[in-house]
Amino acid sequence: MLGCVDMRLASAVARTGAIGGMPCSGMSAERLRCLLREHAGEAVCFNFFCHEPPPPESASVSPAWMAELGGYFAEEGIADPAAGVRRRLEAQVSTAFSVAQLEVLLEARSWWTGPLLVSFHFGLPPEPLWRRVRAAADPALCVCCSATTVAEAVYLRDRGVDVVVCQGAEAGGHRGLFLATSGGSGSGSGSSDVELQLGTFALVPQVRAALGPSACLVAAGGIVDAATARAALVLGADAVQVGTSFLRTVEATTSPVHRRALADAARSQAPVSCITNILSGRPARGLRNRLMAELGAMRGDAPPYPRCQPYLAELREAAEAAGRGDYSQLWAGQNLSGCAGDDDDNATTAADKVREIAAAFRVV
Repeated sequence: MLGCVDMRLASAVARTGAIGGMPCSGMSAERLRCLLREHAGEAVCFNFFCHEPPPPESASVSPAWMAELGGYFAEEGIADPAAGVRRRLEAQVSTAFSVAQLEVLLEARSWWTGPLLVSFHFGLPPEPLWRRVRAAADPALCVCCSATTVAEAVYLRDRGVDVVVCQGAEAGGHRGLFLATSGGSGSGSGSSDVELQLGTFALVPQVRAALGPSACLVAAGGIVDAATARAALVLGADAVQVGTSFLRTVEATTSPVHRRALADAARSQAPVSCITNILSGRPARGLRNRLMAELGAMRGDAPPYPRCQPYLAELREAAEAAGRGDYSQLWAGQNLSGCAGDDDDNATTAADKVREIAAAFRVV
């Protein structure tokens, strides 16, 4: 999950024989090139976002959204919040997969050992970029993409995606939805698309039935241990993708506030995660915080992705400095049993987690 993972965790997972994941959304071409050279040949999948750019007018400060947040700015003692929001909006760079990033990936094939693993979220790149990706693939490039519905999985298969990641509704972080469901827009801005989505253990067998035995499927969402991994394999997955259970490992870059919230939530007997679009502008599953509780988790008037974040930056900084996650992106899935622990500084390593989950593959 973006903000909680860097190459330290991805490489630690790769060293166990599993595949690590590295979020690359918004990464400059120069930084991506350095990363690929430094870690050439490692079993790491590099992930990119493929969302549509926000409308031009969203680059201006929204008086209506500022009014929604006005009481919070006053409470946190933030003077002239509109100026800070405006400055951050103007400084925002695109987080979508770019031509420059593609050029680096194509260049990396010359020094990479084995296939270069690349994954996309929020659908596929624009058609001109996608044609170039496919032309470079197999065996030099292995392409994965998230699907949150059977229709999305079929769409990806028909366009030549090598690996379909079946992201169930339990999964933490951003929902990868990109095709409209009945009554939805497919943009990810509203609740109607999200409400109809399937859990992992309903999605995987239906995708397997639709795509057939030769498709390569990865189950994501709710996988925390050997038992849940084994269930996904029995239902038709070839592999599993795990996120939330790694957020309290030694190697994760998860913030102290986020780590404590995960530990507290894992001890709770009540449902603690929900899907929200008010923290980033797109639906994402995270731990319920004050802002979500008071404003409502899903809002049709929230600024589009990624414009929400500049509005909350100063609020988040002020609250986290005081040890609070009132406005933070506390991404987490529904199954928090993998985050259990008595202390805030969990000493569990990535290798510990991989060994625990990998036991499923020695049985099935």
